[in-house]
Amino acid sequence: MQEVTELSGWAVTLLFCVTVVLPFWYRWRSPDGDAFLARMRTHFSIGFGIAALSLLHAVLAVSSLAGGSPYLIGLAIATLGLFVAFGQVGLGLQLRRNRGRYRRWLIAAHVATMVALAGLGAAHLVLDGPFTRCFLQLAACPTEL
Repeated sequence: MQEVTELSGWAVTLLFCVTVVLPFWYRWRSPDGDAFLARMRTHFSIGFGIAALSLLHAVLAVSSLAGGSPYLIGLAIATLGLFVAFGQVGLGLQLRRNRGRYRRWLIAAHVATMVALAGLGAAHLVLDGPFTRCFLQLAACPTEL
C-alpha cells in the first residue's frame, strides 16, 4: 500500500510541474488571447486531475497510518495543501469565466496560490519523504540509498 501512496504522491508532483509550465509555454508559443485560452484546456484538465489525485493520495496515506505516526506534522501540512489545491481549482474556474477587470487580480492570486502549493508540497516531501523516513527508521532504509 505504501508504494501506491508514494506513486500517487510522485504523480501529483509531476503533474504539478507540468501544469505550472504549460501557461508560460502557451503564452510564449502564441500570445494571441483566443488561441492561448483554447490551448489552456490541457492546463485546466491537469489541474482537476491534480486535485483528484491529491485527494486519493491523502486517503491512501491516512488509511495506512497505524496508531501514532512520526509524520503527523507533514500530514497536517499536506492536508492544508489539499485544501489549498481545491481553492486553486476554484480560482482557476473563476479565471476561465472572468474576462473583466478582476482578471489580473485572479491571475495574481492563482500564481500566489501556486507558489504556496509548491512550498507546502516541498515541506511535505521533506517531512514525510523517503529520505526522512529512512533517517527515522534506519532499519527500513533501502540498500540502494
